[in-house]
Amino acid sequence: MRSLLKLFSLISLLSLGEQVSLAQLHQIPQEIQSAYLEVVVPLAMVEMHYSGIPASIIVAQSIVETEYGTSRLAAEANNHFGIKCKVEWRGPSIAITDDSPNECFRRYDTVGASFRDHSNFIKFHRLSYYDHL
Repeated sequence: MRSLLKLFSLISLLSLGEQVSLAQLHQIPQEIQSAYLEVVVPLAMVEMHYSGIPASIIVAQSIVETEYGTSRLAAEANNHFGIKCKVEWRGPSIAITDDSPNECFRRYDTVGASFRDHSNFIKFHRLSYYDHL
């Protein structure tokens, strides 16, 4: 089962078209990779039913964004998709240098809240960027 989940995630990574260093992801210990997948795959399945976004895409994006949950943004803010504050955000935040110094990123109480916000961000984006998906 774990091998299947890993394969499922890696295939999804390739389908995203991201410049992902698989070698870098492979440097993350197997125990951390497995533990991350055990947490996020069930969340991604729930979000797939809610949003229509394939769970494989959700999992793959979270792996790419967080390097299996090891990024500072994931560890300190439960933000698994790199969603920035933007003007409409009224919740807690964290300042992290990304494209510019001290950018505002959304902070979540739980990993599940991050996954739900990602679904809502895609489904209800104010500029309809993702309507064609």
